[in-house]
Amino acid sequence: MEPQVNESRINIENIEHIKSVKNTGMIATAIVLMLIGAAAMAYGFAQQGTSTFNTVSLIVGIAILILGVILVATKSKKIVYKATGSAAKIRAYYFNRSDLEHMRTLLDHSGFSLAKPIELSSNGNIKMDVIVSNDKHFIAAQIFEYIPFEYQAATKAHVYNDVQAGDFIAYLERCPKVN
Repeated sequence: MEPQVNESRINIENIEHIKSVKNTGMIATAIVLMLIGAAAMAYGFAQQGTSTFNTVSLIVGIAILILGVILVATKSKKIVYKATGSAAKIRAYYFNRSDLEHMRTLLDHSGFSLAKPIELSSNGNIKMDVIVSNDKHFIAAQIFEYIPFEYQAATKAHVYNDVQAGDFIAYLERCPKVN
């Protein structure tokens, strides 16, 4: 059994093939939304009296401003596969404890094209965090086991490129998903 690491998510800083970059498109969108929200609020304050339109303008302005702030706080960075510049996403897959050894062996030997699919679910005691590039040329996976109160690493992070990445992604797409 491999040494336990007290982390509950795949550590992207330790994977040299990917990097975290500023999401300039989302930042620009958030700034535009914040400016529109501020303008709507200013318009609502500038009008004389307390009409329904002024109140609605203030409320909509506040809502748009808050949306812009939330976008900056949550979407200002994105993960990118360095070799191709393709954006990547982090996903979590859950499966039964009975499939843990099968998945450990599969990750160590990367025989994805011939492996039997396992059932994936929306929650469970075994979690596999995966980082997948949109162009399907990169995938990193690490399995975590739920030990009371937290997930602990059950494997090291495995990284696959090009053909192996495509085979692993195809394998995950073949696995049936149950709820």
